[in-house]
Amino acid sequence: MSLSVIPSSAMWQNTLPEAMSPDEVAWLAHSGSLSARLGTLGRFSVAVVCEGEGLANREDGEAPSVETGALLWRRDVVLHVDDEAVGWGPSATPLGRSANAWAAPAGLGTPPLGDILFDDATITRSALQFRVVRLADPLFPHAAPACRGGAAQRLWARRSVFIREHAPLVVAECFLPRLWDRAGVARS
Repeated sequence: MSLSVIPSSAMWQNTLPEAMSPDEVAWLAHSGSLSARLGTLGRFSVAVVCEGEGLANREDGEAPSVETGALLWRRDVVLHVDDEAVGWGPSATPLGRSANAWAAPAGLGTPPLGDILFDDATITRSALQFRVVRLADPLFPHAAPACRGGAAQRLWARRSVFIREHAPLVVAECFLPRLWDRAGVARS
């Protein structure tokens, strides 16, 4: 899988936030499948929060090859280890030109997206981008319900763009407080 760099935006940066512990950095900067890594902590499962067509918002429009207002296929999931929510993962691809390239993720259901993305040599991936998700962040209200009472004031997130047949699939992953507990990670 080859890597390309996508431009930083107002929210997403090409460098890791400075106020992170070495353990947090190791999780965020890991370039392999998050699903596979989470599976090393216990029984991994995916719960689909929503899946279907939607319009690209301003946040989506900051991703390469995605225009604000474009029709997208979206899939938002909560990632669980032993039935505890440890991550929230939105993904999106523009409809139309992506229909054939990303037909498998459309209607994927509960299998991990990583099962498709990391087992296909024709898919390329951008370098990771990072973000601090705070209370006022537009992503926070989406990720917060999965925290289940965890009083998080700040969450770490990453995203990358996978390309198949010139069609982008933007995948973000927001790391929830329970992950750090389960992984025995020292927090910053």
